[in-house]
Amino acid sequence: MAALRKILVVLAVAAVALAGASGTANAQTFHPVIGISCFAFAVPAQARAEGIAELLGDVIADCQPSTPDTNPGLPPSILANVTVTLNVNITNNIDFGSGSSVIDGVLLVNEVGAGTINPTTTSTLAGVVPNTPGPQYGVRVAPGSAQWSGVIFPVPNACLDAGCGTTNFLITRIRVTNLRGNVSQLGIPSGDGIFPSAQVTAFLSISSTTAIPVTNNVLNIGVPLLGLLTRYRGPQQADPADVRFPTPLLQCLLLNLDKDNDIIVPDDSSGNGDEFSTFTVRLSEGFASAFKTLGTTTITPAAAIFERGYPTPSSNCLSDGICGGATQGTRFILRLYNVPAGVRAATPTLITGTSVGGHTLTIFRIAGTDANGAGAFNNLSPSTEITISGGFGFAVFEVVDTNPFAVENVVIPVYLAYRPNTANDLPGVGTIQASVNFAPLSTVTTANKDAPEPRFVDNAARANVATISRCITNLLWPFVTNQAGFDTGFSIANTSSDDKGSEQQSGNCTLFYFGSTTGGGAAPANQTTATIPAGTTVVWTLSGGNAAANIAGTPGFQGYLFARCQFLFAHGFAFISNGFGGVPTIAEGYLALVVPWDGVAGSRIGGAISGGRAGETLGH
Repeated sequence: MAALRKILVVLAVAAVALAGASGTANAQTFHPVIGISCFAFAVPAQARAEGIAELLGDVIADCQPSTPDTNPGLPPSILANVTVTLNVNITNNIDFGSGSSVIDGVLLVNEVGAGTINPTTTSTLAGVVPNTPGPQYGVRVAPGSAQWSGVIFPVPNACLDAGCGTTNFLITRIRVTNLRGNVSQLGIPSGDGIFPSAQVTAFLSISSTTAIPVTNNVLNIGVPLLGLLTRYRGPQQADPADVRFPTPLLQCLLLNLDKDNDIIVPDDSSGNGDEFSTFTVRLSEGFASAFKTLGTTTITPAAAIFERGYPTPSSNCLSDGICGGATQGTRFILRLYNVPAGVRAATPTLITGTSVGGHTLTIFRIAGTDANGAGAFNNLSPSTEITISGGFGFAVFEVVDTNPFAVENVVIPVYLAYRPNTANDLPGVGTIQASVNFAPLSTVTTANKDAPEPRFVDNAARANVATISRCITNLLWPFVTNQAGFDTGFSIANTSSDDKGSEQQSGNCTLFYFGSTTGGGAAPANQTTATIPAGTTVVWTLSGGNAAANIAGTPGFQGYLFARCQFLFAHGFAFISNGFGGVPTIAEGYLALVVPWDGVAGSRIGGAISGGRAGETLGH
């Protein structure tokens, strides 16, 4: 043991001698670190739980002498490594400078060089403050870990002259800023106002030739909150109790097209849309700064009120000449699914919402993005129409004005349009769906040099927003019979050919029998007529039917009869007599009742009354 002590003493003396012979840098590198301790803290940033590359709060450590005395045994500065490890992936831009793993997360020492556009990849004296480096980019050393190595660390309260007449900073502050993380890794809350079960945490370590103790070095730097809330409604945001939703549309009626075949849609919109919009979707912030403009660069992204963070290298500049982390402001992507053939869609290009504090939440429709909403901001007014291909279409909007200190909302009205062509079964029938998501969407969940910042997971559920149905008229004959010597004759007239300019339609009618046959037998099966052209009438009897109209006879039936006709403006007549083929002694005729039904199960109801709906509204 005594021999080992002697060897260690010799090595220590040799190391000191080498340090003295090699200059300041080696002295910084090998000097034993004593008398320094740090206290870490952070201000957590509210982050969108849907975000993959969200700005997080700064990690800050204030370091000072372990005792009130000066540090006479240490040089003015030493070299240190600073490492930050998150519980989520680091998702900063990467590959700046010479190293393929360099990220645009920035380390500042004593705030020197804050706001500098050109941090360096190595710690370099800034020349402004003695012993203090300028901003330094980090290196990603693991998916969730970044390191700033060889940091020139001013020794707090170190003597700067032999007599210790002057000293260094009393406190040396280390700040790690502009970190982005995959907040969505922690899960997305199921609703607004739900406090997250997990927060983004950062573990800070500082080491030199020995570790520098850091108190409170596990920090919450991100609070995941649901950032986007959506609500779908019918035209003008009408309450669903008053307007059916999804919006019911009829195939045979012209929708939102003018005489030039252009969609009737305003270029701009505010409020809740208008009577022409097919449906609306309201976008609301989950917290006050969830919607952001691209903004300006900042050295305090813990505030996170703009998408841009710390100034970044010139390789990441946008068209405005400013280099600053984010590639776009907050965007939304509206997507339409299952759009039938013959249906067109449009939105306004400029939409305004909540106005508060001198700002009006304003979103602008941009053109030229990909299907995920990524791409340069195009300030040229795009077409209001949404391109539909294979039943799918999308529109991308970007926030251009917002108040980061107020919870805001904006309503996007959507206009569907078509010209009926019922002879060719156009537009197609079916239910159209929509979703709205933060954009750009991405599956890149680690640091990447090409992926947009910010970017988001695709978590939006699809909502049924409109249903196109074939035009239907439902007729009811409340009593028909072919028993006790009676027979019933019927007619159905397709009156869509008229002098009122109505769209002419053609279609068949399905007959539904409710009752029984002679002796209590089952009612006849449903049957469907041949096509009834506009302006024509089909006739038949219960006993004999009408083979030319594809209606079989149903002798012995008594009960009531529904006819569901695939066109508007069908009208029916029934004639009951005991004298078909002979001389009647009893005969009666009446008009079929028109039943208000739009093809949706359970909707055979009339007007609203206090406490709900009741009854039918029937006509002839």
